[in-house]
Amino acid sequence: LDGWEDRRFHFSEPVARYMLDRRATDLSQPWPALLGQRSNAAGLVARSLALSDLPEGFLTGHGGHWQRVLAHIVLSERERAQWRAQRGPERRRVEWLLGRVVAKESVRALLAAESALSPALADLEILSDGAGRPTVEAKGLPFAVRLSIAHRSGRAVALAGRGDRYAGVGVDLESSEPMTEATSSVAFGPQERALIEGLPADSNWAMRGWCAKEAVGKAWGIGLGGAPRRWQLASASDDGQFAVIPSAALATEQAVGRATAQTMQNHGWVAALSVVPHREAAQPTTE
Repeated sequence: LDGWEDRRFHFSEPVARYMLDRRATDLSQPWPALLGQRSNAAGLVARSLALSDLPEGFLTGHGGHWQRVLAHIVLSERERAQWRAQRGPERRRVEWLLGRVVAKESVRALLAAESALSPALADLEILSDGAGRPTVEAKGLPFAVRLSIAHRSGRAVALAGRGDRYAGVGVDLESSEPMTEATSSVAFGPQERALIEGLPADSNWAMRGWCAKEAVGKAWGIGLGGAPRRWQLASASDDGQFAVIPSAALATEQAVGRATAQTMQNHGWVAALSVVPHREAAQPTTE
C-alpha cells in the first residue's frame, strides 16, 4: 500500500462506550437540579448535553466525520433527511443534532423508568407537527410522551413527560448573561418590571422571567409566537418559581390559562421548566 497514513482519534471513555453499546450508555446527563426544585417530578425526565461534555472537536472537526457517524447512530431515515436539510451556520446543525440526542435519551430514560421498554434511539422518531411541536413516534409505546427541547450556545436540554399525566411540558434555556434594558422593555410590561425589581438582587430575575414565559408557552403548546407580552408574569417567589398568565387577548384566542414555571441558575445557564396537567389543558408542547 502506497501513501498509507495512520490517524488516531482521541475518544473519552464515555464516548468510546457509547460507540460500542448505545443501548446501555448515554451521552447526555440527568439534570436533577431542574427537577429537584419541583415537589412532584413523577413521570418526568430532564437531561442535558453540551459540546463541552464531548472530546474537543468531536462534532466540529475531522471534516464532520463523527457528526455524520452520530447522526446515523441516533437518527431515523426521516430524521437524517431533516438534519441534512438544516441551513445556516454549522453550529445550528450541531445544536439540532445535540437536541435530538438529549431528547431521545430523555424519552428512553422515561420509558425505562415507567415501563419495561428501552428502545434503540433510532427507533424513537422525533418529528414536528404542522405547528412545529415535537412529537414522539415509536412502535409499542405504552403511553404517549410529551416532549420539549431547548438549545443554546452549544448546550441542549430536553424534558420528557408521560402523556397520560401531562397535557404539555415545556423547558427553556438561556445563557446567564444579564438581559439588556432594550430587551427587557420589549419582553415585560410595567407591572412585570416592577415585580422583577422587587425580587432579591443578583439572581438574574429578568432572564429567569423570560425563560419562565418561554417554558409556559411551550407547555401550553403555542410558544411565545414572537410576542413575549402575550404571556405575563403574575407573581414570583424567592426560590425562582413564577406564575404566568395569558394576556386577555391570548386567552380569548386560545384555550390556555395560568401555569407555573420553576426557574434556576446553573453553571452559567438559566433554565425554566413548566408542566400542564391534563385537567388544565389538552394541548401538546412546542419546541
